[in-house]
Amino acid sequence: MKAFAEHGLRLTAILITHHHWDHAGGNEELVKSLKAQGITGLEVYGGGTGIGALTKQVKSGDQITLGDHVTIKCLSTPCHTQDHICYYATDQANPSEDGCVFTGDKLFLAGCGRFFKGIPPQ
Repeated sequence: MKAFAEHGLRLTAILITHHHWDHAGGNEELVKSLKAQGITGLEVYGGGTGIGALTKQVKSGDQITLGDHVTIKCLSTPCHTQDHICYYATDQANPSEDGCVFTGDKLFLAGCGRFFKGIPPQ
């Protein structure tokens, strides 16, 4: 939060890929800390109701707009968890530029990770 303040920015949204503690474990504490500072309105996006402090449940195909230029498309990517979501972000001010995808625990390298709720073809 210090970095946000130093650059005159305000945290308005966080995108959670899935409910596991290493991705969503600090949500409730973050919201509580912000409220104690008088900061409200943080949106917590994710695919499943098991995500702490969730305010916006998303599904595949949903779009989120951040600021004036960033569009994020939600992609359902079950397997690691059934409600896993990847986020594909693009800059609408530069439509010829490639976007980027936030994969959470969807992509694994060299056999790391587990399929808790799915099968490899997913």
